[in-house]
Amino acid sequence: MTSITIILIDPKGKENEMEVLETDTIKKCKEKYFKMVNNSTNNQWKYDGRVIKDSNLTIKDLGIEDEDKIVVNSEVRGGIKLKI
Repeated sequence: MTSITIILIDPKGKENEMEVLETDTIKKCKEKYFKMVNNSTNNQWKYDGRVIKDSNLTIKDLGIEDEDKIVVNSEVRGGIKLKI
């Protein structure tokens, strides 16, 4: 099992480095991240321009390599409410 470092970037641009195993699932990585930052707000992760939806995929399944960056956001539906 190979250990790698991933870089998680929050909405404010703060980068957090986290050590994970290539065999770790995204769900396990998210749990580790939530403990590290003491917050579970940023639960939507994006890698390579795409939202990572399947929590059961592993780091290796997604092709994530050492020092790759993952953008973390809160899962908020955007939009404008119009008054007519």
